[in-house]
Amino acid sequence: MFQNDIYIYIYMTTQIDTLNTILTAWGYDKVIPQKGNDDVDINNEGNITYIGLSYNFKGTIPESFYTLTSLQGLSINGTSLKGEVSSKIQNFTELTFLDMSNNNTLTFNISYLKPLNKLTYIDVENTICEGDISDLFNLTLLTHLSVGYKKNPNIKGDIKDVILLKNLNFLYLILCNLTGNIHDILKLTNLTDVYLYNNNLSGSIPDISNLTNLNSFDLSYNNLSGSIPDISNLTKLSFFNLSDSNLSGSIPDISKLTNLEYIKLSNNNLTGSIPDISKLTNLTEVHLDQNNLSGSIPDISKLKNLNIFYLYNNNLSGSIPNISNLKNLIDFNLSNNNLSGSIPDILNLANLYYFNLSNNCLTLTQDVADKISKLDIYTTGNFNININCIKNIKNFNGIDQLNCGVCISCGDCKPFIINTILISEDKLNITYTDPNN
Repeated sequence: MFQNDIYIYIYMTTQIDTLNTILTAWGYDKVIPQKGNDDVDINNEGNITYIGLSYNFKGTIPESFYTLTSLQGLSINGTSLKGEVSSKIQNFTELTFLDMSNNNTLTFNISYLKPLNKLTYIDVENTICEGDISDLFNLTLLTHLSVGYKKNPNIKGDIKDVILLKNLNFLYLILCNLTGNIHDILKLTNLTDVYLYNNNLSGSIPDISNLTNLNSFDLSYNNLSGSIPDISNLTKLSFFNLSDSNLSGSIPDISKLTNLEYIKLSNNNLTGSIPDISKLTNLTEVHLDQNNLSGSIPDISKLKNLNIFYLYNNNLSGSIPNISNLKNLIDFNLSNNNLSGSIPDILNLANLYYFNLSNNCLTLTQDVADKISKLDIYTTGNFNININCIKNIKNFNGIDQLNCGVCISCGDCKPFIINTILISEDKLNITYTDPNN
């Protein structure tokens, strides 16, 4: 019994000494105690079973690291480690949890993970990855798979065999040069979060109404086709992004998606009207710009969490809805439409940083002009109501009249004729003739 105890103690010391030697070389200024701590777990046999460290380590991963073969969980993220993860990571046959994310100077061939069939969690986001994503699709216990970096030229994969991951909840594969038909992922009914943007996926988006646990869905920047399917019953959905994906047709009903916080359908070929969003009070960002949408802008007066509202470059008509209560509004862009009516009073929108209503058929009243001329937004140059029906405004109180005095979009009025421009004491004075009066 005594000899057995001595053996365990020596083995445990060897494991900890090995790890401490590695961490010291990486610049870690602490010593892991023999019994472990909150960052390192040791089992009754003296084997290191878990390492969880987030530190700005520097250096490379030595061969001795791969002798810690009893590891079940490994989390080393946010480091400045360089070089490559060795194929000897396959020594970690008990590994169930792997987080080596945010190591953006470290290269990891993810195909090395193929034999590690106990893995349930993989996160190598923002680590330079190479290899074939498809090699991970045989790890059928996976619930979380996250691979993506700003540039992964040496990574590839076909999405078709992802359907083998029937336990998958979280799927994040961005900039991975993925190919295949998007139809294949939608048989995974346990999915809660899907991020597959910036790939080469193709095909139309099929019926996803069975993915009722979805919180996030992002297929933007792919080579998709067809229309957006019915999502009216995905009531848990909070993030929805299908921008820049060659989609056509109309925007489906989203009026019951009361958990929706972010929607982006920009730069597609969408037509028809904007659906009712008046009750989606959790919305913070709406991006429906650069489409062929028509009709009027729906009521947004109760969207008090709204930060960004982009509808520019469409064919929208009618007046601008009430925005006076949108105290959290930061960016508001309705430019290049066919809107008419009055430019709204934005005096109470203290957080407003960008405001663009250019290239419409809007008018400006004197009282609104007097109010908005007092706002700090003018010092940023982010206020633009150029090319509208601005008439009969005799004093813009220092607002650059060249920015809002051109009137050509409606066809029934002519541009102002500038007579003199005088700048003195940080004030701009313009005299002009309005040929419309």
